[in-house]
Amino acid sequence: MLTEARVLLPGAQALLGFQLAVILNETFSQLPQSSKLIHVAALCCISLAIILLMAPASFHRISFHGQNTETFLGLGSALILTAAVPLGLGITGDIYVAVTKALEQPAIGIVVAMIALVVFVALWLISPLILRSKRSGSWSRAR
Repeated sequence: MLTEARVLLPGAQALLGFQLAVILNETFSQLPQSSKLIHVAALCCISLAIILLMAPASFHRISFHGQNTETFLGLGSALILTAAVPLGLGITGDIYVAVTKALEQPAIGIVVAMIALVVFVALWLISPLILRSKRSGSWSRAR
């Protein structure tokens, strides 16, 4: 579980760095106000995801004295799973901003962002839940 957080964290931090750098770019001021607001919301989502991804290490060191208890593993796993929500929303928001800026077509930006969101939900939530159900045997019993 801690390894998963360590794998996800550098990517999220790099994304946050790019998001912060974009605001300093001169062309950012030329974006429509709606795109600026969506970018700031996406930046906040990525920041929240980073906080959630870093939290298990702090709990592990401080609250659980470095011990891998069942309670810690449950808490850490919940924090990492929860981080996927703002991470996916942040990426989706910035996909909208980038596509809208590149094509100057907000409608296309919305469509592409929604497709990305559907892919995130399918791969990060629905598929793992289906696989877990099949592996535990409850899938066959539920049908």
